[in-house]
Amino acid sequence: MQAQDSNQDKPYKDFVIGDQALIKGGLKGIDTISGELRDKTGFSVYLSLVDKTPSYVKTGATLSDQSLKQAFENRRIYEDKVIRRLNSPYAIIFFYKQDYKISVRSDGGFLDPNELLEDYAYPYLPLNNEKPIPKEEKIDYSLFNLYSAIVQRSAKHYGVKVESAFNPSDKPEGIVKWLLYLMLIVLVGLFLYGTYKSKQRKKA
Repeated sequence: MQAQDSNQDKPYKDFVIGDQALIKGGLKGIDTISGELRDKTGFSVYLSLVDKTPSYVKTGATLSDQSLKQAFENRRIYEDKVIRRLNSPYAIIFFYKQDYKISVRSDGGFLDPNELLEDYAYPYLPLNNEKPIPKEEKIDYSLFNLYSAIVQRSAKHYGVKVESAFNPSDKPEGIVKWLLYLMLIVLVGLFLYGTYKSKQRKKA
């Protein structure tokens, strides 16, 4: 038992923590990309995969059926346990599959977890088992998109380029904004063309 406790205090060797079967692919890519980032900057990006939020028994209370508040507290307890074993500086994505929760923790002040989640994870999470892309694949995509954004933000902060990394997808709001700009340009162009043709007809 003492040997097990001692082992639990050791830093994680790999960048993917927990049940790797919870997502389908790309785990080798994560080790490659995070390894390159860590070698160049010393900054590590981890991914923690949990099937369901762990339960912790508090003094005088048994958490068999977790309320939303208790579940949030339990996730924080679990995350704090994991973070104690991470090498600093770091960022880590926590994914709880059955509870459909994603969180980001980091000791890098240049990262904004809420902004990263809002821009690169939440927009791509499926609301239901929509087609043609299965729900499982969309969850995987949102995780890898978020992960890529964190790697790219970290690399930019340290002034390096991670050759093995890929660029995250633009948030939908950004795409919509550019489409609106494009439509506006087309409309202005049509208006100017119509005005020009009208003047040409009058001269004729």
